[in-house]
Amino acid sequence: MASPVGHSIAGMIGWIASGDFRQQQASRLLFWYFTAANAADLDLVPGLLLGDTRLFHHGMTHSVGAMAMFGLMLLVFRWVWQGPGYVSILALTAVYGSHLLIDWLTVDFVPPIGAAFLWPFSAEYYHFPVSIFLNIERRNLWQWPTLAHNLAAVLWECVLLLPILGAVLYRKTHDG
Repeated sequence: MASPVGHSIAGMIGWIASGDFRQQQASRLLFWYFTAANAADLDLVPGLLLGDTRLFHHGMTHSVGAMAMFGLMLLVFRWVWQGPGYVSILALTAVYGSHLLIDWLTVDFVPPIGAAFLWPFSAEYYHFPVSIFLNIERRNLWQWPTLAHNLAAVLWECVLLLPILGAVLYRKTHDG
């Protein structure tokens, strides 16, 4: 699936599109957007601890069910600790969803191909037939072919996503 760099750029796009970049505590909100953009990949952690990142990856955390639970957790956070406002919560939940969209459009060679995007409604794995983003290789991580491939994948994510970031930033700072 895609890299944290690509997902984080998507998070920045959401941060700017929501208008939260203009808030008094914009940098703290940006942290929340980075968290939302990458939260689905927390399923890598148990596999990493067990020696195989593929064990749990692309499961429930990569789903509309997890996205909804993320949004509900933000609502609870807001009510209990005066967390982000409702517009920010909606934008943060959408940014979580951007992770699903990017991964849906990413090359995937590791079975099961795709992710269980529609969990809890379906356990079936889905993958878009045409991949736009390159995968991030996790085997032989420190060998040159893997490093070169992953660098190319990150650069390609930047080529695809940074113009969108620039366009959204331009639009939000030049509205008139």
